[in-house]
Amino acid sequence: QVEGQKVGDLCAVVIKAICQRNGMIVSDAYVNDQVHLIWSISHGIISLAMVERIAGGREYAFSLYEQAMHSALQSWESKAQS
Repeated sequence: QVEGQKVGDLCAVVIKAICQRNGMIVSDAYVNDQVHLIWSISHGIISLAMVERIAGGREYAFSLYEQAMHSALQSWESKAQS
């Protein structure tokens, strides 16, 4: 659990920095929500790939993961511009 908390804390620091760099004022609750979303997506894609439930295998699973992370980054940038 300690390791998981450290990973979550690091993700929170990075997410908050990205948001602030893009001019967003974010609450700790917002950042925490984003950490959980990213963590859930990561676990979901990895789990599905491990049990071979993603057609296209690991390469396609990695592609899906990249798309999800790109979408998250775009959302933090677009919210700052709206």
